Amino acid sequence: ASLGVAPRFLCSFWLTERDALPLAHRYKRTCAAIQDMPRLHVLSIAIILATAGFGAVHATWPISAALSWNITNLGPLAGAQTYYQGINCDKDGSIVAARLAGATGGVSDTRVLYYNFTRRADALYASDVAAVVANSYAAAVNRSGTGVNPLLKTNGTIVVSSVHRLALYVAEAMHAPLLPAQVIGFAASWAEACAAAADGSIVLVGADAGYDGLWLWIKPGTTASVPLPYQDMLQAAAQLVIVSANDTDTYLGGYLCPNSKLLYIHSSITSGGPKTKALYNAALPLAPIPANSSSALRQWEWGLPAATIQAYKDTWVALGKSLSTVKVLLGGVVPGYQATPAVWKAYLTANSLTPRGVGVYSYWIAQPTLDRRDQTLPVPAYAFYKPDWHPVYDTAKTYLTQILAAGTPPVTVQNSSRGFVNGIGSSTDAQGVKLLFDSANLTSTFVTVGLDCPPAACTNTTGAPQPCAHVYAAQRLQSLPAVSTPSPLTVAQVCAAVVSLLSCS
Repeated sequence: ASLGVAPRFLCSFWLTERDALPLAHRYKRTCAAIQDMPRLHVLSIAIILATAGFGAVHATWPISAALSWNITNLGPLAGAQTYYQGINCDKDGSIVAARLAGATGGVSDTRVLYYNFTRRADALYASDVAAVVANSYAAAVNRSGTGVNPLLKTNGTIVVSSVHRLALYVAEAMHAPLLPAQVIGFAASWAEACAAAADGSIVLVGADAGYDGLWLWIKPGTTASVPLPYQDMLQAAAQLVIVSANDTDTYLGGYLCPNSKLLYIHSSITSGGPKTKALYNAALPLAPIPANSSSALRQWEWGLPAATIQAYKDTWVALGKSLSTVKVLLGGVVPGYQATPAVWKAYLTANSLTPRGVGVYSYWIAQPTLDRRDQTLPVPAYAFYKPDWHPVYDTAKTYLTQILAAGTPPVTVQNSSRGFVNGIGSSTDAQGVKLLFDSANLTSTFVTVGLDCPPAACTNTTGAPQPCAHVYAAQRLQSLPAVSTPSPLTVAQVCAAVVSLLSCS
């Protein structure tokens, strides 16, 4: 477009020259979407050259309209080379921000606290979010100007997942991009929610804090709804790893759209605000849904529906690849938390690095750059500790005991351990983290309590002001020496690390 070439002509010329490509049908669809855009809006002419030779794609994908969902780099910050922040997103954006930070020697927060979006869900919303994600990875790969980032290999493994943090650390350990197979969208009407399902996506409708309306988890249901930017990244990859929780959930019924698409209503909708409840009441009586919906759709945030997993497998095959190069890590939400330090320990050990501490991370908080350089085993959790239920606490204690028993100096363990908690899953999480470290006589271990969502503040366990997780991580990185680039784990090594907790098939 910058050369003054009409998009329609350029698409036509390119497809004539490359029509034998297995992916030609996809680019015909892409061209159909962009050829009538004004020239200034056509940002991805480079895609034509970037796909030559079947190498990794470093193009800029176009976005159909202004998108409030975003991830931006605000860095550097203290000892962090980058500082990624999610805006108008949820756990879908924060997990990508964390992976970008891990690939660039940086930190990330969980997202800006308050939503302030101008675009709600529509038919192109999920694919536009995917374009932002793909563009962000392309920028991170080329951050040095060489087109190569050893911590982010786009021609090796691709990890596809829900927002479970196990997937983040699998992707970190494999030096792979992480593609969220679900995106959060917001709707002020059922018509907007129905538009999000127009391409065959599965749309789960519920409620959460921060927006009074319909919360939508949008997940591919067919190959047609796997976003084109993700398909392009899959084409460049050699291995696909899908990570998901398989817990069931509660779905109250469905909403049948005028276009015959069925939306699935999650039980959280009944706890929403006045507008959410009004929309829910207007939808009554709900349409029937299949009897197996709870197990087929799975947990609405942490799980991927069986159809979503199949859609990615089908896409992989449609791209000319073999199912023998696909692995699915599947298990419960909590076993997934417990498997996370096992994957990271395997990664450190494979690189002749000894674990030196344990990091307890509530909900969506994660700092993989710090965990890599500090040789810390991450233990994520929604609820870390309750007096009558504490399996994740027990996992953290086991690893902490092993590290101390191996002869690691207590002062080293204390400095390389930390707790980033927020109390959302359990109001006693801070108590549990303090109990964990006090039981090992690591009484000065850093613990901060808060959402890590600017401008929200954080405190220590007694309520005194304390740096939030991303600020502490950036400061801690200042005192840690740079490390040589580690080698990534193979999929066989990942599967071996989690075999006692999850299936890997």
